[in-house]
Amino acid sequence: MVRLVLPLLITVAVVASLAAQQESTAATASLRKTLLSLTTQSQRWIDDNDTRSVQRITSHMGIVIDILATRGDSPEWKQALEPLRQAVKGLDAATRQGTKGAESTKKVEEVRKQVEALAAMTPSGKPMPAKAPAGVMKNFMYLLDSTLYDARTAADEGDLKTARLYVGSLTEFGGSLKTVKKTQVWSQSADAFIEATKTAANAKTEDSKKFRELLTAIRASCEDCHEKK
Repeated sequence: MVRLVLPLLITVAVVASLAAQQESTAATASLRKTLLSLTTQSQRWIDDNDTRSVQRITSHMGIVIDILATRGDSPEWKQALEPLRQAVKGLDAATRQGTKGAESTKKVEEVRKQVEALAAMTPSGKPMPAKAPAGVMKNFMYLLDSTLYDARTAADEGDLKTARLYVGSLTEFGGSLKTVKKTQVWSQSADAFIEATKTAANAKTEDSKKFRELLTAIRASCEDCHEKK
């Protein structure tokens, strides 16, 4: 009996480990896509000489990096994210110091370089519990809205693969959202949001119209939360 059970337990453990690794890889890909979008947005605001908006974007990047960091508890993973953190801090500092034009663009490109480097990285160690986002809650909501807008734009263009990546980020954001308050109503609303994002991410449809309906359901879960809070 023991000879039969032991291999089964080992198989179950291996399958569970592979599933967790795949989930972590998918989450990293989604968050990387959102970081690339934020990097592009920062350049647009620099071109418009809107320093306050650039600063808002760098704070959004900081939130995304913090969520990425929870994907692994190893010192190696923390160290791997450090160049990206420093690049974002460099862009933020340059903006606050009044740096403009080509110098600011250099800072943006450094951020982009570090974000693109994430494609070759895999989180190591055990996943950590989600944490409440740093900073003002309103700023986090702007990030959610921006990412949902990116998903809808991709869907409108017929690029459902990219739309699903953005929805994957929303799922990750939902985990952080749930930790903000400890009330039952808030927890239930956050769970509804997470479920709506997972439904969209896992949908087999390749029909843009149907996918947009799933995105509308995500938006509805947000509005329901606002009504209850």
